[in-house]
Amino acid sequence: MNFELYREDMEAVKIALGTCGRLGMSRENALVNSIGYLRDYYEMDPEAEYLLGAVLQMRVYLELGFEYEKYENLFDEILRKAEMRRSELYEGRVYAPEPIKLNKSQIRNMLRRWSPTKQNTMTIKEVVEHILEKVTHRKYGTYYYRNHPPASLTGDDVYVLVINENECYFHDMTRERYYTFRDI
Repeated sequence: MNFELYREDMEAVKIALGTCGRLGMSRENALVNSIGYLRDYYEMDPEAEYLLGAVLQMRVYLELGFEYEKYENLFDEILRKAEMRRSELYEGRVYAPEPIKLNKSQIRNMLRRWSPTKQNTMTIKEVVEHILEKVTHRKYGTYYYRNHPPASLTGDDVYVLVINENECYFHDMTRERYYTFRDI
């Protein structure tokens, strides 16, 4: 299956799941419940679109860095019904989150060039220290960081740090990249 044909749909699911994370809900639980509901809908009304939706959400699940084996029975059942092999879920580029060490150097590498403009409320050093402090002490919340690069063709760089009881991740919204932290 060529998942890139459905890239917009899968990214839309990720955006919706981002809202769950910022509200303190588990992205993993929301996604697995949705996959289960699509399977149930298929059982009641065997339309191929339900299976396609479930498979696309399973791919999103993997791209967000969650482990297939945790819900292996559900996922294997859906793949059997869709007449797919597990290996097909991993074909092509998988946009999984990058796990990084929790240190200043690695945090700095998540951020692009930071402009010293007056519009930026924090320096790059302050941003790095803020992220390190919040993650180290598991300070629950959603923290936004905005870089206003001068004369940028793509606009501001926007980053979100989400920490809740279920997970902790950093999202580069401009480049659509996710990072998780090792050793926490």
